[in-house]
Amino acid sequence: MNRRDSLTCCVVIVALSVAVAFSTVRSGYAAPTTGGPEDYLLLVNGNRANQLTPAQLTVYQESPYDGLAVRFLTQYDTAPPPTAEEMTATLSRLKQSGDKDYWPWVSLNRMVGKDPESDSSYAHDPYFARTRGMDLENTTGAKRDFLQLWRNTLRAAKQSKAPGMIVDMELYVNYKAYEPTALAQQIGKSVDLTIAMLQAFGVELADAAAQEFPNAQLWFFFTDLGELGWKTEGGVKYYPTPGYIALGLLDRIREKHYGLRVISGGEVSLGYCTFSVEHLQRRMETRSKDFSPHLEKYGDALALGGTMILWPNRAAKTDFVGAGTCAKSDAATVEEQEPYLELLFKTYRYNWIYGTHNSGYDPFNAGTAARFNAVIRKAKAAAGRSNGLH
Repeated sequence: MNRRDSLTCCVVIVALSVAVAFSTVRSGYAAPTTGGPEDYLLLVNGNRANQLTPAQLTVYQESPYDGLAVRFLTQYDTAPPPTAEEMTATLSRLKQSGDKDYWPWVSLNRMVGKDPESDSSYAHDPYFARTRGMDLENTTGAKRDFLQLWRNTLRAAKQSKAPGMIVDMELYVNYKAYEPTALAQQIGKSVDLTIAMLQAFGVELADAAAQEFPNAQLWFFFTDLGELGWKTEGGVKYYPTPGYIALGLLDRIREKHYGLRVISGGEVSLGYCTFSVEHLQRRMETRSKDFSPHLEKYGDALALGGTMILWPNRAAKTDFVGAGTCAKSDAATVEEQEPYLELLFKTYRYNWIYGTHNSGYDPFNAGTAARFNAVIRKAKAAAGRSNGLH
């Protein structure tokens, strides 16, 4: 989940006098019937559902997190989708360890074709080589596989009493395909037809979700709905391609009055790191403005979530966390990140922490987790949020 980290690090944020509150904009659209707590904190650490140990589960149960994202297949796995029954059994077993949630996770990369100019070792699997751009017409069977994975995962989430599903739309084997014009060239269609196909695919996802788990919360790491004009060609402003899938999905939810909710997690529009608390505030203001037409149109079917990366100290940062905005943050320690967390908790109902090893934070290390848990609880209390075990 490092998509466009360099891009978000370089965006120039302009201060805007926009009220920061994702829930202040409402429309006449009937709200979904999805329930849930007044605030929710999710941990994303890349865990495989069947590899969590009893010791890790104990540490998790003692944390301030409400939910944990778990994978059955990674973004590069091409094995047959696991059945809903297989996933349900694993999720139900995990649920027996305590009262916290386990959110199963799917990756759109499953139906993406490799960039022919890419030398990524992950893209060498023949599965990705047989698809051009994105398998929107099920020419290679990749779309069929993804839709089966989507359905099975939602069914397992419902049967195991998870709140919903995690959705990652990063195009790991074909970053060029974020550009609608580039994807159109790759699949041999016009740009307008390509966009229409992406939106139609979003409709399929909404219909399948409503059938399998009518009240599911679909927590996307990002939706790209705040990125209109990310690319402009011929005077036309475009969203990145995942944005059109999200639009199709949300339009269908609105049209059919489905009880689904989409959470736009903020990986792209907000970013994992900011230079200062003031910088985070400005990003939130910009994001609120960018999303305001969608929040007004879709009402409670769309919610904004916040995200952040935590670190113990500057020396622990590596790779993308050791560069760009993350490297230049004025918070040297996790204790100094507490005001950032407090602002996130005050602003968004849904928040998630990316526990990447590149930041030096291991949420499952019993020897160090307590330090981070204490900071998170302090921020929750200062924000007036629930502060204790789930």
